[in-house]
Amino acid sequence: MAENSEMTKFISAYEYGAVIGPGALLLYGVMLMAPQSASMLNSSGLTLGDLGVFVLLSFVIGHVVQAVGNVLESIIWRVSGGWPTQRILMGRAIGKSNRLSDAQRDAIRLSLARALRYDVSFGDDASWDVLSRAMYAQVSKAARAARIDSFNRTYGMLRGVTVVLLGLSIASLILGKGPPTLGVIALLASVATLIRMLRFAGSYASELIVEYVALTDPDQPGVLP
Repeated sequence: MAENSEMTKFISAYEYGAVIGPGALLLYGVMLMAPQSASMLNSSGLTLGDLGVFVLLSFVIGHVVQAVGNVLESIIWRVSGGWPTQRILMGRAIGKSNRLSDAQRDAIRLSLARALRYDVSFGDDASWDVLSRAMYAQVSKAARAARIDSFNRTYGMLRGVTVVLLGLSIASLILGKGPPTLGVIALLASVATLIRMLRFAGSYASELIVEYVALTDPDQPGVLP
């Protein structure tokens, strides 16, 4: 029990959902495609030690999955015109109504310039990662990041799950591993999780900017819901 308590302290809520979850899903998918790989779990029952090893493997494999997910998301956001936060701050809408006015964008830019102590622009050459982190740091310091963290955790989980499902569908339908039905289900599910991933990315960006605007200029309504 003490070991489980220490593991709980070591692993964050984000890692449980976005790293261990996809890693466990991949392990489970491999067991379905290659039942012989699950023989060690079925021989004498699942012990506490086996569970610990399974969680540790899921943690390690989940990080590999997320590395592939990072490549996938980079391609997606490059093709779609930039990360959601970037597109909103540049004055582009990522939905029907979540667009900032020029006055709001100027207010955010000046606030970030004061915080970072250098002139901030929202052009194509802007350091978007730095700007997003600076915004999040102020919102988190004010204890207003709960919803943002929730969106980020779900986005990370969906990114990993999408990669796993795509991988399982390729292994089944193209490489002939496991039943074809599993590959079809995995492919359809990957489309659904990808759509949800994109939606939560937009929700994260909108929520971050709404909270930042409300924190730095309470008179501004921020991004429309």
